[in-house]
Amino acid sequence: MRRSIIGLLAFLAVATGAFLGLADFDIPLETLKGRYGGDQSRFVQLPNGMTAHYRDQGNANGRVLVLLHGSNDSLFTWEPWVQELGQDYRLVTVDLPGHGLSSFTEGNVYTTEVYLDFVSQFIGILQLDTFVLGGNSMGGKIAWRYALDNPEKMEALVLLDASGVDLGGPPQDEGLLYQIAETPGLNRLLDYVLPKKLVANTLRDAIYDDEQVTQAMVDQYHDLLLREGRRQASKARLLAPAEAQPTERLGEITVPTLILWGEEDTYVSVEAAYVFDAQIPNSTLIVYPEVGHLPMVEVPETSAAALKAFLILH
Repeated sequence: MRRSIIGLLAFLAVATGAFLGLADFDIPLETLKGRYGGDQSRFVQLPNGMTAHYRDQGNANGRVLVLLHGSNDSLFTWEPWVQELGQDYRLVTVDLPGHGLSSFTEGNVYTTEVYLDFVSQFIGILQLDTFVLGGNSMGGKIAWRYALDNPEKMEALVLLDASGVDLGGPPQDEGLLYQIAETPGLNRLLDYVLPKKLVANTLRDAIYDDEQVTQAMVDQYHDLLLREGRRQASKARLLAPAEAQPTERLGEITVPTLILWGEEDTYVSVEAAYVFDAQIPNSTLIVYPEVGHLPMVEVPETSAAALKAFLILH
């Protein structure tokens, strides 16, 4: 009996050691603030009680650009554009709920309407009367949805590989990390293990040129995905029922719209770019060859120059 107990304890010790060696533990918010907050980061409490992490950079007297990131991303994805455009424009970037260093929503509910309410409250707090609104991927979907109902605030709309258009057929490749997160049962593993290699591979799925995926980029994405509560929020969002978007209303968007797209995007097909361009009356489309899902990261100089040229005319 004693030998059996000793054997069981030894097994548990080995199993615990293996778990501790493989497990990716949560990182407290305050630790991440210290690591990634920086001098440019600001935090503001919205009327609904949520806290928004944002950055307000560039030319304080310049034309205002409000930029929204995509799913499982953060405001840091816009830093290449901040470097390219900051001399001429005021760039406001914000972590959407459940992302980066902003609050989670009550009950981990992340519908498009929740995001739209967050953006409206955030813009109200900053007292922005008019501005250019841009978004990538999920942020692009939120941007064009916002433009439908708030045309009086919009100077222009910028869509970078925006989601929200149903092309029919099987779902596109979302990368292994997303596939695991969306698989019931298997996704429970992400509560305990989130290898950096998995994050790196997901970034390589999004970015056409693998060499652009740096270790610093992987470290940052990995750290922010390990924020306390983040994995549960991401799973709640990814496992929520798919929402139908009012694409039949795209023709109501009357503000000048610039559509930038990576031809090699495996997350949101370039076919969607042509749908947006065909449906939005006053639109300009630019498709970049050998670019994936993140034009502002992959070709920051070229895409920023395109935006400058567009805004000169509009």
